[in-house]
Parts: sequence; C-alpha cells; structure tokens
Amino acid sequence: MDDNRHSQRQPINVKRECNLGVFTFKHLDWTDHLASIVDISNGGVCIELNTHTEPGIVWFKDRIFGQHSGELLWTKQVGSQYRSGIRFMSLSHDVDQFVDKKITLPKQPEPLMDLQKIIAMQLASIKAEPV
Repeated sequence: MDDNRHSQRQPINVKRECNLGVFTFKHLDWTDHLASIVDISNGGVCIELNTHTEPGIVWFKDRIFGQHSGELLWTKQVGSQYRSGIRFMSLSHDVDQFVDKKITLPKQPEPLMDLQKIIAMQLASIKAEPV
C-alpha cells in the first residue's frame, strides 16, 4: 500500500473523530460510522473503526481536509479495530451541495400500519358501538 502513495501522510497526534457514511459497492447499502482519524495527506485519510467496512463511496458529515467525499479502498484488522484507507474524491460544488442536502434530509419513518386498514378499523368500531 505504501508504494502507491503520491503524498506523505501526517499522523494525527490529537484524537479526532469523524462521522461518515459508506455506500458499499458489494451490497449497495448505506451504513453510518463514527471513526477516528489515524493519519491524513493531501490525497486521502486513514481511519480506524470498530467494524469491518467493505469498499465503497464515503461521505464525511463534516469536511476532512476540505473534502466531503472519498473512496474507501481497503480495510484491515489491527488488533480489535479495523483500519480503512480512503482516497479523497473532488466533486463539483453543485454535486457536493446536492449530495449533502440529500444525505442530511431526515429519513421518513416507515408507516406503522396501512392507512386503509386504519380507516376500516375505525369504521368498524363506529358501526359496532350502540347509539
């Protein structure tokens, strides 16, 4: 991995955590993570997680080194933790804003019950009550 590096990585001396989401290539699913930054360079960042993470597209909730997105290239276990290498990806301002807005929108809760069933139950209970 070291021989593919184009810029020198700088270790992080003070623990810094970051919130990120990963859209995996393998399963095409989104997972949220809290990670610690291990080291950083102009081209990417190494993070440490509690769980193994498959390669995919990464979205940093807060910019890291001026970047919102990257590609998670590898993950390896180090002790009880997992380290992942992320190469930064530059997006146009419009695409960056679009993705940020879509990701930060609150997710709509799943309906607990079908609306038609609720109405039918209400009508049935009204008909069953004596006047």
